[in-house]
Amino acid sequence: MHPEISAFTNQYIYQSLVGDHESVGNSRNEIVSRRPFPNRAAILLDTSFTGDHCINEPTSNSRLNPWQLFLSFQLIHEAYLGGSQSIGYVTPYRAQANLMELLLEDLYEKKCTAADIISATVHKFQGSERDVMIFDTVDGEPQHRAGMLLTGKDSERLINVAITRTRGKFIHVSNRSYISKHVYQGKTLRQLVQHQENHKQTVSPTEIGKWIKNQHPRLQWIHALKLERIFNDLQSARSSIVISLPDGTVMKEQWKEMLKSRDKRVRLMVISGENWHELEPYQRLDFSLPFPFIIIDQQLFWLGLPLEGVKGVRPPYIAARLDSEKVCEYFIGQFLAGE
Repeated sequence: MHPEISAFTNQYIYQSLVGDHESVGNSRNEIVSRRPFPNRAAILLDTSFTGDHCINEPTSNSRLNPWQLFLSFQLIHEAYLGGSQSIGYVTPYRAQANLMELLLEDLYEKKCTAADIISATVHKFQGSERDVMIFDTVDGEPQHRAGMLLTGKDSERLINVAITRTRGKFIHVSNRSYISKHVYQGKTLRQLVQHQENHKQTVSPTEIGKWIKNQHPRLQWIHALKLERIFNDLQSARSSIVISLPDGTVMKEQWKEMLKSRDKRVRLMVISGENWHELEPYQRLDFSLPFPFIIIDQQLFWLGLPLEGVKGVRPPYIAARLDSEKVCEYFIGQFLAGE
């Protein structure tokens, strides 16, 4: 490992009994120089106040977080285009790892074949190493407790594995605010976040426009107050629109008019615990998810819109537009099929 990465494990896991060979820093500097975050070996990509996106997968009860998933895919994309051919994505939760595998299969199949890019749970990753490691902790609001995988008796070993599989660039995708609120001081994850804060390794949500240099054609990051793109997609819908409106959402008139003026062939499904009869839906599912999203023609997945439905968010207001039939099928299958 590059010494900036091993500094944490040397101190907190191995009680300063392990040191760095003097050659390691120089041998890893070429990896460190690449994007994303050039010339930085250890990074905490903070997702605080970007919305309440952590939910449980209905079939397995494993946790997933689509916002952190999309950010992590963007990191893989930036790292690959930056010259890295050896990239690992790890997370404690099987649902999140499986969803990343689905996303990579759909958007990055050829690149994964040509390069060494893998998504796995931390349990499965032992014994393997990558130049770039992305560690996605998933946990965040509105979960009331951090998961046992991150705080239980085995959590130190799992976090140690996630860090020590890295040769040159370790990127920790985590909700710093949530962890400081829900994880005890003595736990390894809390110590890792504090260590990265103290060593000025944090990248805040406001810096998203600085580190995203390459928009993938099928995953676009868009200012959530600019509605032209989403409204064009809604007008182009041919068969279906699924919209999640968390309880308490106050929808602006322009949104209501856009949805009501849809093509008559388009079936509108509303997911909400509240009655949205004014939208004239074909169907309403009487439950609420904590974040808004829109699925158009089972192909386009918009996350972060309508902005009025996003809770726990501060500027900059960002939405993500994913073109992935497989991810849309997954969400429809998990959250709508049994209703």
